Amino acid sequence: AKADSTPLLGYGQIRITVLDVNDNSPQFGPTLGLVSIPENSASGTIVYANEAKDADSGKNGMVNYRLVRDAKNYFKIDQDSGVLRTNTVLDYEKDQSYSVRIVAYDMGEPSLSSTLTLSVLVQDMNDNAPRFEKEFYEISVDESLPKDSQILPLNAVDVDAGRNGRLTYTIIESDAWAADY
Repeated sequence: AKADSTPLLGYGQIRITVLDVNDNSPQFGPTLGLVSIPENSASGTIVYANEAKDADSGKNGMVNYRLVRDAKNYFKIDQDSGVLRTNTVLDYEKDQSYSVRIVAYDMGEPSLSSTLTLSVLVQDMNDNAPRFEKEFYEISVDESLPKDSQILPLNAVDVDAGRNGRLTYTIIESDAWAADY
């Protein structure tokens, strides 16, 4: 008798779990890298809010944030959300712009990161009054001076920029008889 050569087959189910490898670094969304904020804005004012995305999953895709260039501690960042805020009141007359470097890093091992350099421009507000060089002026004038003669240069300065620093001069109070002269 001839032996049966039909192979015997067995079936089973296998579950394959693909483990995520930390092969993607967090990426910031499109940005010009330039923001502006009015001077004298309250401490805690939001400057920038654009979270970075990481295509990995689990801890490998969990993104945190930190600042690496802010020596004067003018800004603070929320470690979890990446929202950048002022840490103090900014003054245009002291500094017109700041450069802040934000690092987005994932929680994988080893951690991967991306860096965003942000230029923060401070907008000038009209927050300084003009000041005369002297508080009081007194001069003697020769009575024979012709009309429209220059008798006293009055110099005032305003440290605000642009239109906020342009000056015009007006007499707002004088003796009644002085208007004739």
